[in-house]
Amino acid sequence: MGAVALSGSVGIAMFLGYGPASSADPPVPGTVSPSPSGVAPGPSQPAATNTPGLSLPGTGPLGTPSQSPATTPRVGTPVVPSPDGTLLLGEVHLKGFVPPPPPAKRPPDNSVHIGSQYLKNYRATRVNWDDVIDQGRALPGVSGGCADRWRKSGKDSRLNWSSVDYMCMDGLNGRAYKPQGVGGSATTERYTIGTKLAADRNIVLTSWYSRVREPGLFADNHSGESVTRLVVMDMDQRRYNNVELVRPDGHGRLRNLDSHGSGLVWAGQYIYSSSHSVLWMYNADDILKINGHFVLPAVARWTVHGSGGLSSISLDRSVTPNQLKGINYTKNGQAYIQSFDLAENGLLAQNSRRTAHDMSVRNRFGDKGREVHSVSSLMIPGASYQGVGSAGAYSFANSSSLRTSRSAHKVDATAVFKNGKVIGRFQMPRGNGESIYIDYRRGIYRSITEGGSQFMYALPLEHLIERAER
Repeated sequence: MGAVALSGSVGIAMFLGYGPASSADPPVPGTVSPSPSGVAPGPSQPAATNTPGLSLPGTGPLGTPSQSPATTPRVGTPVVPSPDGTLLLGEVHLKGFVPPPPPAKRPPDNSVHIGSQYLKNYRATRVNWDDVIDQGRALPGVSGGCADRWRKSGKDSRLNWSSVDYMCMDGLNGRAYKPQGVGGSATTERYTIGTKLAADRNIVLTSWYSRVREPGLFADNHSGESVTRLVVMDMDQRRYNNVELVRPDGHGRLRNLDSHGSGLVWAGQYIYSSSHSVLWMYNADDILKINGHFVLPAVARWTVHGSGGLSSISLDRSVTPNQLKGINYTKNGQAYIQSFDLAENGLLAQNSRRTAHDMSVRNRFGDKGREVHSVSSLMIPGASYQGVGSAGAYSFANSSSLRTSRSAHKVDATAVFKNGKVIGRFQMPRGNGESIYIDYRRGIYRSITEGGSQFMYALPLEHLIERAER
């Protein structure tokens, strides 16, 4: 489907100050808008060697060199497609990820931005992702205590955990913050940071929420409200920083988002976060610095209707058009994986057809009144799902309450589906498993846990699929 234009005449809520950046606004670094044909220009694909599978030579705990068994691919090296432009992954061909270089001359910026009135009211300055990272702190290494807790975290012995990168995130935010969503730059395709493709970077975003009064915020959370922030991690530079997610109030002020932030996706120009019944959208070039705080204001809000919910979301780059996937948290023994097509610029593509277990999202601001229906829905058995991901014929769902063939009681587990049928369940590190980020660039399945040590870990995707196929 073609790109969906969001202009003032199509329903941008101008009273909220939304719309394309005006000529009076400062230049927005890193914006890549569709060319007149709707597709960003790019040269022919470079030649590549033939790889019978994913070849992922070694890195250790989140980026440090280490040794690994020769039988299990390691995490961290970009995947090289075979000559036909696909990645061979078990029995499924994934679309080759060889993004084009940024255009020599950037096309005009017609993406949806926060209104300039908000910048003026706060004397805010626009910054980019490198500014956020450069002004951050060093990521902590894996301490002895963290390594000990990881060893005792109850992982499934059918998976080779010696090949898994991990870290403990419990020291990144402190107090009552809990990690929920995870996404990253590998799913951004044509989006650039400065002059470099973001997909060539290894930036991981995690969304966190807290329901207690937190100190030092730009937008205070009042009693009973959640504060939501991103932890931005550059896994190559080993640095991180925080970005507070906020919403405009329609009167020139930015307010606390008050969202669980349970799902997170970086779809190029746009970033999405979700809770069960709400989907928020942000422009990746709208990071503002206000009085020493980094904030990212929402540019659209959607409410969820129909079967299921968006308790967690992910991005599927293995299909064309790319899709936003959602799953609902439920206790009744069944859940729904819903799929929404994305336009090339990362916006939700229009669809009015209904599925058997239909879900729709209705825009409340940003493109007010627009409604988009899911293009497919899959009903799956199980409960307490808090993460979803897809790669070709395979889908993955994280639950905090599933039985596996190795567990006598319900545990944190990942269910693996092939063409909608369960082919494996694996016990994952305890701590309430959350969202899933499929890094197609490096061939990894990345996930996080909410409680305890708040682990973030990265399994070789091919290894997980191969074990599920046994």
